[in-house]
Amino acid sequence: MQRIQKGEAVYQVSESAGCNPFTCQTVYNDATCLASGLCGRPDPMPTTTSTTTTPAPEPTTTTPAPQPTTATASLPTTTNYESLVLVTKLNEYREKVAKGVYATQQGYLSPSQTMFELLRNKNLEAWANEATKDCRGLEVAPSGGSMNIYTISLPVELPSDTMITIAVSAWMSEMNLPAGHVSSAQQNFANMMYYKSSLVGCSYQKCMKWGSYLYSIACAFDQSIQKGEAIYQASESAGCNPFTCQTVYNDATCLASGLCGRPDPMPTTTSTTTTPAPEPTTTTPDSLATTTTSAPPTTTTTP
Repeated sequence: MQRIQKGEAVYQVSESAGCNPFTCQTVYNDATCLASGLCGRPDPMPTTTSTTTTPAPEPTTTTPAPQPTTATASLPTTTNYESLVLVTKLNEYREKVAKGVYATQQGYLSPSQTMFELLRNKNLEAWANEATKDCRGLEVAPSGGSMNIYTISLPVELPSDTMITIAVSAWMSEMNLPAGHVSSAQQNFANMMYYKSSLVGCSYQKCMKWGSYLYSIACAFDQSIQKGEAIYQASESAGCNPFTCQTVYNDATCLASGLCGRPDPMPTTTSTTTTPAPEPTTTTPDSLATTTTSAPPTTTTTP
């Protein structure tokens, strides 16, 4: 139990409303930022769930033991669909910023000629899955990378598309300063818009806890913005060109979307399968034909 000391401030006043993971951990190392805007700590006396077995009565009737119950039940986790929707949403916002058409309270953000498209990456997706496991909102991040997490409890069930839009919009809404500047309260926006990031992996998890729906959404990025570094390089011209992209990475190209692109480090290969000819049953030439079936080429959708 804590008790305020004589002459000590009741609480620390700040310019930004509500918590973020970094401010919470300046007080306690094990603290996290909750969806309510308050900081939270692990319960030192967690509630355990017990299971009671009812003995069977006389041989004439047998009463089975009840099933064990848990405080939190995970529902089906991320599917390929949710992962793609998250990556698409992120790139839509990055494209708007690069083209100078994203508006804030102060007006439109400056465009950029060096904003990179995010490619879906399975390794980073594994990190995001760990962060959302059982809807814990675990603060983890890949080496050299960064992580955005959004967790909220609701009394009603909402479609995954709706929750993804809410989460990504919440990260973007942290931006309320002129382009290229960031405060500690804008870390999610900074991670999401850091121009050097080119790989991302996202996860979506829905759980049940005490009758409410708990949603946890996370995206892991391959790069992490450094202290004092600009979120992106602002420019007078909107969108990329081949020369500006290669000032960041030598293997970069300029995409039609206005974003810079890099080769996929984990490309999907297209294979060709040959179906053997059937055994000859008649003298009809068609029965001896060999059919070659090619797998459809892999396509990449650029928002």
